[in-house]
Amino acid sequence: MIEISENALRIRVEPEDAFSAAKCKSGWSDRAITSHCRRYHTVIVSLQIDYTPNYPDELPDLQVELLEGDLTEEETEHLLEGMRTAGSESLGMAMVFTLTTWLKEALVDVLEDRSRRLKEAEDKRHAEYEEVNHLRAKLRTAHIQLLTR
Repeated sequence: MIEISENALRIRVEPEDAFSAAKCKSGWSDRAITSHCRRYHTVIVSLQIDYTPNYPDELPDLQVELLEGDLTEEETEHLLEGMRTAGSESLGMAMVFTLTTWLKEALVDVLEDRSRRLKEAEDKRHAEYEEVNHLRAKLRTAHIQLLTR
């Protein structure tokens, strides 16, 4: 969806490679998968581009509004800074396509990074759980040995 006025554009932007429930952890209930996927594997934003008087010789004002999913302040700032950098490389030329394309690709990176961090946290929790179970087994064995003396 694109909204156009004389001095501004508002463009709905979705990641190039949409994440789906298939990329979520299997074994969860459908409701849990849907909730998890919406929160961690879906980001849809609205890119607001306000033209400055000297556009395209200077960057337009950029805003990112979250439409669906979650973005942290850090992620949002990273997206804006990246678009500013991409736009700076296109000064003197129309850059809306460049900015929109960069944002689509960057949203995939955000989701992949988020997915990687979630997997790492899950792996760490699993390793800690296994270690606790191993220590419990050792304690049981030691306790039984003490009782049988």
